Amino acid sequence: MDADFTNEGTISGTIRFLKNITGLWLIQSLVREWEGGGETCNYATLVDEAERSSCNSVIDVSDNIFVAPKSMNEAITNYCKSHGEPEPITKGDFMRVICVSLAEEYAKVKLQLESCTGKVINTIHVVGGGSQNALLNRLTAEKTGCTVIAGPVEATAIGNIAVQAFASGELKTAEDLRLLLSKIDIKQYNP
Repeated sequence: MDADFTNEGTISGTIRFLKNITGLWLIQSLVREWEGGGETCNYATLVDEAERSSCNSVIDVSDNIFVAPKSMNEAITNYCKSHGEPEPITKGDFMRVICVSLAEEYAKVKLQLESCTGKVINTIHVVGGGSQNALLNRLTAEKTGCTVIAGPVEATAIGNIAVQAFASGELKTAEDLRLLLSKIDIKQYNP
């Protein structure tokens, strides 16, 4: 509880030890803001620009200032300014700040999880949209010292299908699901 972990029941009757981490919501908010201002944003281009950026400022992604700001752009800029971090200027800078900061947060939570469980974590699985962000996955591998397995991209849809397959009896065990998922394309990033 002190580290803000919780227990969540799963469909198979087991318990998942869980900690929610603010993630790509920050990027989605920026993109929505930029596009609302008439700018064109392409996710792959943003990642490319972030790769070339040298802005390595770190923000606390869990800070309440980022929950629902009027302007995510201003919230990040103001956070950097008030914490003595270089302020991001370009879209690539903002993307890099978020990726670096998320990777730092993942490393912190990994250490908390190891402390709580007494187990060493060597692998991190990234699913959903974040699995397509090569920069974030590479930084996560570097900051955590873990191998990062990225994919599947459509994790939510696959999870929904899996629940229905369990309910209908098409899948009987977690091993059946693992076998099915082993056929899905994934990428691996090493520390």
